Amino acid sequence: MMRFKEQGLKPISAYLFRFSPGESVEIIRQNLQRVKTLGYKQVIVTYQSKQGRKQVPFDEDYFGAVDCLVEACRAENMPFWIPDFTDFPTGSAGNALENGEHPELNKLFIDERHIDICGPMEEAVINMDHVRNIAFGKALHRFETIDLSQRKEISLTAFQLCENPENAAAPYLMEDTAIPLDSYVKDGYLTWNVPQGRWRIFTVFTTRETSGRPHYVNLLSRESVALEIETVHKKIYEHLKDELGTLWYGFFYDEPEAGNDGGEKVFDYFMLPGKRSQFMDDCEVYSWSPEMPEEMEKRDSEWRKKLPCLFYDGMGTYKDFRCAYMDAVSTLIQENYAKQVYEFCQERGIYYFGHSLEDENSHTRLGCGLGHYFKHQYYQDEAGIDVIAGQILPGKDQAVTWYGAANADGEFYHYGLSKLASSEAHINPLKKGRSVVECFALYGQQGLAERKFVLDHIMVNGVNRMYLMDEGCYGESPEYSASLIDYSDQICSLLYTSKSEIKTAILYHAEAEWREGEKAQKCQKPARELARNQISYDFIPADVFTFPKRYDTVTEDGLEINGHRYEAFIIPACEKLPESVAAFVDKCRESNFPVFFVDRIPEECADTVSSSGNVNCTSLKELAGNVRKVISPDIDLESARKEWFRYLHVTKDGEQFYLIHNEAPRGSAEAVIAIQGKGEVLLWDVMSGQLFCPDQEETMDGRIRLKLTFEQYELKVLYLPGTKILTERIAKIARAEEHNASWEIEYPDGVVEKSEGNIPVRPENHTGPGFYGKLIYRTNVSFGDKIPDWLYLGALSDCCEVFLNGGSLGKRAAAPYLFAVSDKVKEGENQIEIEVYTSASNSRSDHTIFGIPVDSLSGVPYATVLPMGILGPVKWLYE
Repeated sequence: MMRFKEQGLKPISAYLFRFSPGESVEIIRQNLQRVKTLGYKQVIVTYQSKQGRKQVPFDEDYFGAVDCLVEACRAENMPFWIPDFTDFPTGSAGNALENGEHPELNKLFIDERHIDICGPMEEAVINMDHVRNIAFGKALHRFETIDLSQRKEISLTAFQLCENPENAAAPYLMEDTAIPLDSYVKDGYLTWNVPQGRWRIFTVFTTRETSGRPHYVNLLSRESVALEIETVHKKIYEHLKDELGTLWYGFFYDEPEAGNDGGEKVFDYFMLPGKRSQFMDDCEVYSWSPEMPEEMEKRDSEWRKKLPCLFYDGMGTYKDFRCAYMDAVSTLIQENYAKQVYEFCQERGIYYFGHSLEDENSHTRLGCGLGHYFKHQYYQDEAGIDVIAGQILPGKDQAVTWYGAANADGEFYHYGLSKLASSEAHINPLKKGRSVVECFALYGQQGLAERKFVLDHIMVNGVNRMYLMDEGCYGESPEYSASLIDYSDQICSLLYTSKSEIKTAILYHAEAEWREGEKAQKCQKPARELARNQISYDFIPADVFTFPKRYDTVTEDGLEINGHRYEAFIIPACEKLPESVAAFVDKCRESNFPVFFVDRIPEECADTVSSSGNVNCTSLKELAGNVRKVISPDIDLESARKEWFRYLHVTKDGEQFYLIHNEAPRGSAEAVIAIQGKGEVLLWDVMSGQLFCPDQEETMDGRIRLKLTFEQYELKVLYLPGTKILTERIAKIARAEEHNASWEIEYPDGVVEKSEGNIPVRPENHTGPGFYGKLIYRTNVSFGDKIPDWLYLGALSDCCEVFLNGGSLGKRAAAPYLFAVSDKVKEGENQIEIEVYTSASNSRSDHTIFGIPVDSLSGVPYATVLPMGILGPVKWLYE
């Protein structure tokens, strides 16, 4: 039996476990015992205060509850991770900012007010204090708690206006006309000779006013984040340090925000500069800190007079300025927040990981995001993401709907999200290949096969630790959940200790989007074309070229990052590249390294493309074909459903593993697969631990070709042991016989229905399509002196346990529904009984969140109802 968990590796999956003040050690132990029956050996704990879902101080109630938790976890041998918050999200500093003791450490923003004036006008006099204190109707709520005297002017500038472009909500600024007016102000009054034309006079000021969450630390400010460390991380560390490394593993953080928009119940996924040119009533502010002037000066010595370009579009270089601003903000978040907390943890041996908000591409934006996924994630022990509420479901890879967006970006969730984490794990030396996903919050009731689809999708995209937010087990036995956790732990253990073999690198699109907004092509666009043609890829940020020592980037002969060598570089459509990326592309002319611009060529690279045969522009549609010509593919796959297959190739001590996943919306799929390698290719059935040797042949070019059938949502693992000497038994199926016999199906109401043939009668005819519960199938079979080795049930929904002659053959939570029978099958008559649980997605929940039924928020409404019961074909397999 082949297993990875038995090689001394720590278990991977962790379960979200809630604890509350007033709970006894015994109650917590009982709850932990339930978690253990589900297959978990670690928990990430979260605190449920007496006040419900609300940030509360780290007080006596909290630490009293933590002490009970520690005692219970010790008794149950259950290590735990603890969040750096008492309720979502990270950043409240233990309520230290609510009492007014540190007003200077609250979040800081910049905003603008303006007055329009038509020239020429001699000695126009304007009361700028009045202008600065203008209220916008959509932001009147901010005046309830804000003293307007807190608005501190940092720039006073006039711009000449040009006509509103088509579809613009405001005039454009003529940037070359910017005139600083600070020197014309005395005692709050501006006196200025207005030139010919229409002009807009801007006062840009700092303010604490925002629609975001109040009383959260400013992630751009080193001093503000230091308060968070003092009041949260240090406090928890001092209390738990004696448990560190044995029972307490470290900190988990959750979705800290730039926080310049949104609020407690609303997220703004689209917060980038320039919104006032798009929306007439926009009144949002932008992130700032005392360190920002120095950062802006590094990037643009004229930054003060250009500040209005953060709010309004221009007719010149305003895009470059916005990019400079976003780079400054995301760099300060990286240095003053992420690095400062990481260094605190590193000095004390505390493991530290978590994730920011990535939903709807917010990972490149402000608001609920942090501006740049790779900058923020650089300083932590594992690269993290979050998958919630049905964002990943079969067949939803283009348009998708979830509670956060009626028309969501399915391409991002299916081709971008998991790859953000695995790519950061691959390219960042600090990560050591480690990545983590928080998964299944608000997914609702899913069948275990559907749940396995999500886990397989995440793992085939390279993520190697699971933090799961839901039991995943309802009416059926917890053993089914435990088998699924054991399965994912083994796959993750393999990925955790191996190296992913990735063929191409795609440029992360943050800087392009900062400049161009929605006109910039997102990196998931080319990723989709590659994935649907079985070409592997990582996303890489411009920082790998800007800071090569951080990433161990080598560009002397191609592209190598942190030991990962790529064979082609792909640049999503954009109008301008960061300088370090443009320099690398120019260098590729000499190294002959393949570079592909998708759909358009940035102006500064036009000469490079025209004079180089290896730097090309290709359409998105033709990208995969052109890339395949210049790389050495490690897999070729032919199938009528080719576009639905995903794969991952990893190597470990000379061994090779190929994970291949059928992600088609419904049904099985056949595929002919050819892979590079020597020796026999084996199939590793992870759930049983059995190795199989499938039929295969060597091709003229030295590859190994196999023809395989993938059941619905099935992931297969192909294994090439290399020079390793195997001691495990290897099964080779010689023939298969269909099971054609009489069937009985017993329903929960006691009705028994009979049928003949290979596939039993469809239960929906009796139960209706929405039934959730147990079905019992019975059939008999007679064998002569040649008895089978395996029973294969084919397609089935959802999970099942098989009994042969009264003895259990085991439980299966998902395909392949394959059972070894040799120790229970006999010559003559054999009785088979199969207990099948239909998909839990047919069940209903009476729980609520925020006063709203969970079923109205979760992913349940977006999933199609699956056929239930045994769908076959049922076969007996002989070695």
